[in-house]
Amino acid sequence: MSKLFKVKEWLTVDEAAKHLSTMLGEEVVVADIYRLALDSQITLSMNFPNKTYANPGEVVTSENIQRFKLPPEMLQLIPEKHREEGDNEIIVSHRIGENIFINWEDSVATIDGVWDLAMIASERIDVEYVYHQLIGGPKIDLVGLDGAFVRRGDAYCRLVESYDENEFRKGTSAARREIERFLSMNEVSDEREKEIWNKFEGERKEYLKEKMEAPYERDFFPAGGLPRDGVYVVRTAAIVDFLERLNETPKLEKPISTKERNSMLTLIAALCEEANFDYKQRGIAAALAASTEKLGKPLTDDTIRNILKQVKELFS
Repeated sequence: MSKLFKVKEWLTVDEAAKHLSTMLGEEVVVADIYRLALDSQITLSMNFPNKTYANPGEVVTSENIQRFKLPPEMLQLIPEKHREEGDNEIIVSHRIGENIFINWEDSVATIDGVWDLAMIASERIDVEYVYHQLIGGPKIDLVGLDGAFVRRGDAYCRLVESYDENEFRKGTSAARREIERFLSMNEVSDEREKEIWNKFEGERKEYLKEKMEAPYERDFFPAGGLPRDGVYVVRTAAIVDFLERLNETPKLEKPISTKERNSMLTLIAALCEEANFDYKQRGIAAALAASTEKLGKPLTDDTIRNILKQVKELFS
C-alpha cells in the first residue's frame, strides 16, 4: 500500500479501480466499482466541490414517524366502504430499514465535501444509469420521486434543488436556458424572439415576487438525482474495509464432539421429563413438532423422531 494512499481521504473511481487492481493482482475496471456499490460490497461516495442544498434528517423508530393528515376533499376520494382506521393520515417519513425511518426537516442546509451515497433512493438510480452506460447495457429510464439521500455516519441528508433550476416552472433561470436553447436551434423572426423574451421577463418578475414573499424553504423541492457537478469518489477507508472483508478467512463450523452431543441429548431428556413429555411415547414427535411451530422455528416430525431416537439409545 502506497504512502500517498494512506494520507488521502478519498480516491476518484478511476484511481480506486487502479488501486484495487494492484492490491488484488487482477484487473478491476471502473464499471466494477459501480457494480460493487450496487451490490453493497463497497461504499460509493460523492464529493460536492461547489456545495449543494439538502434537508437534514433525523433517524427515528416507528413510534416517532411523521404523518400527514389528509384534507376532507382528498379523504372523500376513498369510498366510505373501503375506509379503514387511520386512512385519514399518510406516513411521510422514509423507511430505510426494519423499524428505522428518517424524518426530514423543512430547513435547508448547505453541505459540501464527501458524503456517502445511501443507495436507497434516487442516488441508486443514478449509479445504475452510470453502470449500464459503462457496460453498454439498457438505458435506465426510472425516475425517483423521493430525492437523493446521502449520509455521514449516522447523519442523513436529502438533496434538494431550487425551483429556479426547474425548467418546467415559468420565469426560472432554467426556463431561460431552455428558451436560449430553443432559439439557437430554430429560425425565429426578430419580432417573434422579442415577443418570447418579453413574455419571459413578465414571468420572471412574477416568479421572483413569489419567491421573495414565500418562506426560504418553500423555494426548494427534493432533487431528482445527484447534482451534475458532483464527483463520484471512494473513501480510502471504504477501500481498506472492502479489502479486509475480502481477505477474511471464513470460519469453519466446529464439529460437535461426542461429549457435547451427549450433554445436549441429556438436557433434552431432562426437559421432556420436566414438561411431562414421554419421549418414548408413540406419536410424541408430532406433538413436539407443533410446539416448535409456536416458537417460530418449526422442525419436521422426522427430524424430531431422529433426535428422540438418539435420546433413547443414550439411556437404553
